[in-house]
Amino acid sequence: MSKQSAVNVFDVTAFAEDVERFRVRRGWSKAEMADVCGISLSTFKMFVQGNRPPGLFLVCVLADICDLSLDKYRINEGI
Repeated sequence: MSKQSAVNVFDVTAFAEDVERFRVRRGWSKAEMADVCGISLSTFKMFVQGNRPPGLFLVCVLADICDLSLDKYRINEGI
């Protein structure tokens, strides 16, 4: 599977929005959320702003922390 096709099967924007909603509900700053995830603040900011797609490991970490099902973000089940 090419890199581009992998991106096309996952709604990164919706995922980032839900992660950001979770962070706000929790009352965490972006720096606190980044720390919990084990990433830099700049990486977290770029992710939620849509400037950097997360790698698979970060997606899994965020989904676990935020208790999100990745099935919700699937946009092309034919692949």
